[in-house]
Amino acid sequence: MDDIPSSRRKILQGSLVAPLVLTVSSASAQAVTSFTKCVANGQANQPSTSINIVQSQDQWFRCPVTVYPIYKGGSTSNFYGNYYRDSGIYKNVTNGQPLDLTSYTPGTGTTWYRLVYFGTDGSPKGAGWEKQTGGLAVTKSCGGSFAVCK
Repeated sequence: MDDIPSSRRKILQGSLVAPLVLTVSSASAQAVTSFTKCVANGQANQPSTSINIVQSQDQWFRCPVTVYPIYKGGSTSNFYGNYYRDSGIYKNVTNGQPLDLTSYTPGTGTTWYRLVYFGTDGSPKGAGWEKQTGGLAVTKSCGGSFAVCK
């Protein structure tokens, strides 16, 4: 019985001879990896274009955006189209084309919801009608940072 503690002691002493180095990834790196995987997993499960603008009872993440009706010549009877503001420029909700307001007048804005899109690397690519910039829609379960909402 006396040999058991001494043999344990020798094993312990031998294991302490070689230095041990452990590396641990940061929490932010793990979060990015997890979010990127979540986005990539959704590639085969993308929403149809029919829900890009109209909010419905699904799990896709949306950003609220103020959309303005635009009237030609200042008359509310001459509806021209729906536009949103991006850096002070009015853009069409269907194709993103800018509008020069010289002969047009914006009406009262209402809140619409745009689907959020990210690249498979986790970088923001746009939302809703800006899908043409690439990227995949993300669900609320992805739980990443949605700083793309403006």
